[in-house]
Amino acid sequence: MTKTPDLKTIKFMTSYSGEVIELEVERAMYANGQNAILLYEEGEPYMTATVAVDPAVASYPIDESQDVVIKNYSENEGILEALVEGGIIEKPHATIEINFVTLYVAKFSELFLEKG
Repeated sequence: MTKTPDLKTIKFMTSYSGEVIELEVERAMYANGQNAILLYEEGEPYMTATVAVDPAVASYPIDESQDVVIKNYSENEGILEALVEGGIIEKPHATIEINFVTLYVAKFSELFLEKG
């Protein structure tokens, strides 16, 4: 597989090897209407940087037009920083505590929305 030329890319240091890789970023949508960020390495699925949160259990109201809920633990450790540094999202403006983990709520950057 090859990279898709119209997708923005970010640099990400993997938590398991410390290797820096280039990931392609795609904006998608969950069935509940919340935003998703899908990441690809050389055109192949690599990770989903986001999670869908049930609004009934979220401690913060999610703006489905601009907010994304970032999973920054386990195999996704470090993706929050990579997305901010890569200009995909702004710094988080809220957190959601669910099942012993912290999720980060951020808005897409204006630049990413304009190019996407």
